[in-house]
Order: sequence, then C-alpha cells, then structure tokens
Amino acid sequence: MRTTATKIREITIEGKTFYEVQWPKFPKGRNRQAFRQKTEAETFLKQKLAEQRNYGIAGSGFNLNQRVEYLECADKLAPFNATLRDANNERTFVCNVHSSVLTKVGVSVAPS
Repeated sequence: MRTTATKIREITIEGKTFYEVQWPKFPKGRNRQAFRQKTEAETFLKQKLAEQRNYGIAGSGFNLNQRVEYLECADKLAPFNATLRDANNERTFVCNVHSSVLTKVGVSVAPS
C-alpha cells in the first residue's frame, strides 16, 4: 500500500503557477493546500514536517486548536474517569457522572 508523501510541487491553475503542499490524511488519503508564493508553501511544508515529527502522521491531521480542545476536554473529564468517547456516548456518560456525584456526597446508588 502506498502512503502519501509530504511534499511540495508546482501546479498550474487557469494558466497561473501555484505551489501545492500535500501531506497524509489519517487514516488514509491526502490533504492539499495551494499557495501563490513558493516561500509560503515552503514555510507551510516545514510546519507539516515538524508536526509529523512531533505528533506522528495521525496527529498531524489535527490543527493546534483541535489539540488544545482535546487536552481541555480530557482534563475536565479526568475527575469522572471518563474519556471523550465516553462523553460522546451521552446517555451512559450522564448516568455515570450522576452516580459518581451522588456517591461523592454520600448517597447510595443502585446499579441500573
């Protein structure tokens, strides 16, 4: 199976020259972004290569805001021993949090 390389290439759109950066999309595929200036494309390419070194290919699919949001949510869920996946399963999460809060204040909770 071939993997997408993180690279820059020159492309032409309606007779104008652009520079396209392409990098892997997790779990498969590729992302592409075009720039008018080669220097902009080279800077962006360096950022993507640094992200891949720091976070791996899967992590480079997330932008900085998404990484920060994940960390904030994970911190808020930690007291409940819950993950983002648990919180996404709304019914189960609400029941477990409710039980946890009641138990902390000394109320007996019968399992459902």
